[in-house]
Amino acid sequence: MKTFLSIGSGPGIGYATAERFAQEGFRIVLSARSIEKTQALAEKLIKQGHSVAVHKVDAADPASVAALVAR
Repeated sequence: MKTFLSIGSGPGIGYATAERFAQEGFRIVLSARSIEKTQALAEKLIKQGHSVAVHKVDAADPASVAALVAR
């Protein structure tokens, strides 16, 4: 299964893009600094039957992004 990774996921373009990829059969990984807000977005996709994971990441920190991608 292909994976769509959204770094800095938010309720606008980030969510809409993730939703579109989920509809195309991708597994979704949402990531942002706020786990709580990101989890709320993930729950919306999960309720639609999509596979979603949530991870904390600081998009301004290259090491944080690299660690997420390595997972």
